[in-house]
Amino acid sequence: MSTLKVNAIQDAAGANQSTAAEINVGRAKAWGTFKGSGTPGVILAHNFSSLTDISQGKYRLNFTTAFADTNYCCAGNSGKGDTNDDGNAHIQIGGTNSAPTLLTTSVTVRTKVSSNINNQEPDKFHVMIHR
Repeated sequence: MSTLKVNAIQDAAGANQSTAAEINVGRAKAWGTFKGSGTPGVILAHNFSSLTDISQGKYRLNFTTAFADTNYCCAGNSGKGDTNDDGNAHIQIGGTNSAPTLLTTSVTVRTKVSSNINNQEPDKFHVMIHR
């Protein structure tokens, strides 16, 4: 078996460059697992530098490398913040109902209880960004 060692790979037009490290972590432009309870923070992430605890269950996720614009797709899920087994936890990307906060440098998220829309602080929540 042969091994190819390069610093970067590009398409035939010389665009869309990727490093071996980028390919290794996947093609999501950013992804992370975050701690929401106790002292919130980043557990494991790619292109998320830090988490800002705004209020109960509301967090600003700061990008390591900013995006060119806010035309990115966000997806996420949340663990439960309580001990019952009703499966009613969810995450709201953008952080508010009336004025979602998607910036080139960060995205705001809320972790909520679906049945009563109250914010909750789960042990873990997960977010990924594609563009």
